[in-house]
Amino acid sequence: MTRVASAADLAPDALAALFTAGYAGYVVPIAVDAARLAQMVEAWDLDLARSRVLWDDATPVAFAMLGVRGTRGWIGGMGVVAASRGRSLGRAAMDAVLAEARRAGITQVALEVLEANAYAGRVYEALGFRDTRALDVWKRPASDDVGTMPAAGAGAGASPAPDPGAERVDPTHVLAEYPHLHATTAPWQRERRTLESVAPPDAWGVRHGGRLVLSALTRAVPTGLTILDLGADASADVAARAAFLAALLARHPRQEATLVNLPRDDAFSALMPAAGFARALVQREMRLQL
Repeated sequence: MTRVASAADLAPDALAALFTAGYAGYVVPIAVDAARLAQMVEAWDLDLARSRVLWDDATPVAFAMLGVRGTRGWIGGMGVVAASRGRSLGRAAMDAVLAEARRAGITQVALEVLEANAYAGRVYEALGFRDTRALDVWKRPASDDVGTMPAAGAGAGASPAPDPGAERVDPTHVLAEYPHLHATTAPWQRERRTLESVAPPDAWGVRHGGRLVLSALTRAVPTGLTILDLGADASADVAARAAFLAALLARHPRQEATLVNLPRDDAFSALMPAAGFARALVQREMRLQL
């Protein structure tokens, strides 16, 4: 018989194993250990006491993780182990976690689901979630080309991008300036609160009149460059944004670069293809009013 319990009842190793098993065979398989799960809990404000796990007798078989920020909630992962799929346990886990969200006074719950994951999308639609916008996962593949990268937004054969005066800056300064550098509301994983919770990244910026008008938070990884965030003041035009993006990429020539969950209405979105990026995945951002 299936029962529902708090995710906080599971030991960290067991919860990490359940999370990993729930994503087995997924479009993008996900594997976490207890340390990585702890990082996710911290950065995403996952409330383990309010997150829900479904048990089949003595075995945990499904979960739905709930992030909480004030009266806003976010589904930070939902899955069912392979042997228990086809029994509507994903829907049951979501029903349980949404009931808990209501009890906690949460008025709005958001989530992201890959467009390719049509089944989960239908589950969320049946629960009342509605699409708000598309989020793109961008990747620039590694390249053997040793030439200078053209400015983002420029066509083939364009002149190299001018240096926009990008300088290394203090990450805390970038985060302090976050509001005026983001006209578009960021998804949960890229909100300032999330970025404040991750290990300090490299930070770059362009100043005008002593004020940051362009910013980037990045991290060098073994495969290349991860762009955690890009910011632009309303005064930074297309050419300035393009030159700044090109300058960032020029610091990691021939290496892979990734940027996850960039909203289509973000100031940098239209610049990505000409900078050598391709859409690797598309996520549906969805929201439910409780």
